[in-house]
Amino acid sequence: MSSTSVYREFDSDVDENVLITKTSLIKEAEDLLLNSKERVLILRLGGLMGEDRVAGRWKSATDFSDGFVNYIHRDDVINIVKMMIKSGVNQGIYNLVAPVHPTRKEIHKKNSRKFGSEIGNFQGFSNRRVLADKLIKEFEYTFLHPNQLEFWD
Repeated sequence: MSSTSVYREFDSDVDENVLITKTSLIKEAEDLLLNSKERVLILRLGGLMGEDRVAGRWKSATDFSDGFVNYIHRDDVINIVKMMIKSGVNQGIYNLVAPVHPTRKEIHKKNSRKFGSEIGNFQGFSNRRVLADKLIKEFEYTFLHPNQLEFWD
């Protein structure tokens, strides 16, 4: 398991084919595995959400940068891992992120109303959307929770 934070340098749509030029500990760990083993399966997870992991449920307002979110529901992670084990996949790099990308502000507004918390302040905007098209296409995967705005409905 890895993280979509390897794409931090980008402010645009990204997929598994983008050339990552800025190193990080996570990227170094990925490269170490890729260079030391013949078959490596790397799953780059977006922010893990669902059940008690709720974006925007804070007791006091905080400052956030706005932008498209790149979350995945824990049920989809479990489902995808089971699917890959069952199908015998043992190499490749896949982004695990729900395909519908609302903004952080939209999610925080909705969840602050639902859970009775304060909404934070939003500054700036990130256009980075991590795409899971490879996973969807190669495995014909249908997300259990495709819209990140509806994870807590």
